[in-house]
Amino acid sequence: MDDQNSYTRLKQRLEDIVVQVRSKDVSLEKSLDLYEEALRIGGRCVEQLDRTDFTAEELVAAEGGEAQTTGAETGVVAIEAAATATAPVSEVAATEESQAGNG
Repeated sequence: MDDQNSYTRLKQRLEDIVVQVRSKDVSLEKSLDLYEEALRIGGRCVEQLDRTDFTAEELVAAEGGEAQTTGAETGVVAIEAAATATAPVSEVAATEESQAGNG
């Protein structure tokens, strides 16, 4: 099975778990079991994402932006998008301010 189908299937299962846990008909014990399952599934999703190589356009699109790059710029945008996606907001703002001063 390819990673996209597997990831989509795992994501769907996580959504199903959320619906079940929010249901008032689910016991506390069942909710805890579902929570543990969700943690395992989340870990598998992270592993799949870590193994996936994204293009600069995909990274920027995931952040809600739009990429228009060519050549060497692609690598720079990918690195910046990845850093922005994982950095705390304060670090992103500081980085943007320092880049504005260098430009």
